[in-house]
Amino acid sequence: MGQSDMNIKSNKKLFNGIMVGIIAVIIVGGIAAVGSIKGWFGGSEESAATVKDIAGVVSIERKGVSFNLDKETEVEAGDIIRSNEKAGASVDAKLSDMDISENTELKIDGFDGDKMTAGLEKGEIFVTTDKDDFGKISARGNEITATESVFSVNVQTGSMGINVFSGEVTIEKGEQKATAKAGEAISVVGDEFSVVELQATSLNEFNIEKAKKAGEDRELCFSGEELDKVLEDRQNEIDKAAESSEGEGEGSETQQSSGNGSGGKGNSSGSSSSSGTATTPSGGETSALKCTIEIRCDTILNNMGDLEPGKEGYVPSSGIILRTTTVNFTEGETAFDVLNRICKARGIQIEYSYTPMYGSYYIEGINNLYEFDCGQQSGWMYKVNGWFPNYGCSSYTLKDGDTIVFCYTCKGLGADVGGSVG
Repeated sequence: MGQSDMNIKSNKKLFNGIMVGIIAVIIVGGIAAVGSIKGWFGGSEESAATVKDIAGVVSIERKGVSFNLDKETEVEAGDIIRSNEKAGASVDAKLSDMDISENTELKIDGFDGDKMTAGLEKGEIFVTTDKDDFGKISARGNEITATESVFSVNVQTGSMGINVFSGEVTIEKGEQKATAKAGEAISVVGDEFSVVELQATSLNEFNIEKAKKAGEDRELCFSGEELDKVLEDRQNEIDKAAESSEGEGEGSETQQSSGNGSGGKGNSSGSSSSSGTATTPSGGETSALKCTIEIRCDTILNNMGDLEPGKEGYVPSSGIILRTTTVNFTEGETAFDVLNRICKARGIQIEYSYTPMYGSYYIEGINNLYEFDCGQQSGWMYKVNGWFPNYGCSSYTLKDGDTIVFCYTCKGLGADVGGSVG
């Protein structure tokens, strides 16, 4: 082997060594960068909160990098936590615990000592605090503060609400201000605040589950037994709906509307029918996702004296416009989509309008029965799995197996159908 060959071999070894060194530096640098973002090498001085529990897929965005959230992750100012469907997380902020529901986006704004401030972009959180010094939550330009409280905040399209289970919660925006105590709720539509009585039946499963847990070591406005009863009643309603819609073609009924529609609005189709058969979105192949839907106005039967003259013919003798019917739907469809489709398929008159304030479609009339047709508190409401959402039906995205009921209320802003807002 000549001298030149030895030089070439030596240069190759040197080059290979340099390349290995460069690659090692890149790897170590990459690990250090990722570790720094994910907090592998110790928490940030700005961190005063730690993730306690994770369910399903929850992600966190930090410094422009998104990764799956893990237990014991220390939360930092600027972090954005996002939960997927059927997912959630619990954050221990030392002076308070914050549970994050599914389909929620929460931004950690910062820390003042042990107090955390956060912004709720969408979805729902449940907060438990043992101290007077609670941080602050912002939502839709509103600032929410609390004093030794247990409460939840939900943000939907065009509206938001606060349920107070113990203590006291205040919401402010400019000169607007409202305070609710245990057993009350604050409804926010646009820039208007209203404080109403909190009903156990108005709570969704997330609120009920978290309230039952929080109530194990403190007194809330609802007992565990009351909350269990709500869940039991809802399950009974779901089971009843499943039984009613079982068997293709069973329970078939056609209700012919009569009368000339005097005093009504829109066009009357004159008929509504129901059966246990499934309806597809396009009339073609069936979808894997199914729900049931029912339309009823039986409360009017007890208030016929208040009914607008000429509307009697639109009220079926049974009070049921559409019996419980199984409907196929596609992912992303809403309760409004299914209602609109089934009404058109069955020849049931429906009229609706879009309300920018709510960011949702508003149901004005079904089967020629409209708001105020049976008193100043009358109109259409809807519930899903026994729960009355506090937002429009076009904002509720359906889940497989949901039970939907559109019902006409005459008294108490829903009290006669179990959905009173106070």
